[in-house]
Amino acid sequence: ILFEVLRHEREEALELPLFAAEQQIQGLIIIGEISRAYLEFLKGQPDMPMVMVDFTMKGIACPSVMADNYYGMYKMVNYLIDQGHREIAYVVTLLASNSITDRYFGYRKALLENGLELNRDWVIDDRTMEGQIGNIRLPEKMPTAFACNCDLTASELVNLLKEKGYRIPEDISIVGFDNYLYEGLCDVKITSYEVDIKEMVRCAVKIVVSLADRGCAPSDMRVVSGTVEEKESVRNLLTEDKMI
Repeated sequence: ILFEVLRHEREEALELPLFAAEQQIQGLIIIGEISRAYLEFLKGQPDMPMVMVDFTMKGIACPSVMADNYYGMYKMVNYLIDQGHREIAYVVTLLASNSITDRYFGYRKALLENGLELNRDWVIDDRTMEGQIGNIRLPEKMPTAFACNCDLTASELVNLLKEKGYRIPEDISIVGFDNYLYEGLCDVKITSYEVDIKEMVRCAVKIVVSLADRGCAPSDMRVVSGTVEEKESVRNLLTEDKMI
């Protein structure tokens, strides 16, 4: 097993990963979204079966393994609604990647099913189209809760809200996605949707081995479910109303 972080220079120049250029490999697992041009370049290489992890691309015939982005975020927003929240913003830059766009539609489904109107001012950009996270702008009218497309964005939002004098979760509740965050990015344990990374990797390896050995794979796309992990970033409004 060989691992390499793809450098932007090699991607733009349409050059093979170093390990693929220097020696024969039996299969390739691509983790994280890359450009269409580079993916088409890889697809054009002889005897290189591939599987994409955490993304798909329209028009590219390649098997993929995805986290359950749509229903995962649907569960997270319903979790907020079950805690009594009705004013819920979503932090995402639409079309920045397939995964986070799918999560947005899970947010929309949860709102629709619970009779909640979409407030366009509460769909907030969190990154550039190149993936650089930051420069989140808070709306004039604040919601009671924010659903964030990933935990890194959620941590950025926590720090921004604290700078503005808000308390988490006393004033504002926040949920994320991935259940993965580097230590030290924020001091609040964020309620999140835990992606089953081990199962995604197991599926990806199984598919690429099947492609290398038999030229076929179990399915074109495998969606792997995760779980809601409750922590300390959400305030239960219903319990407090009953106490009053």
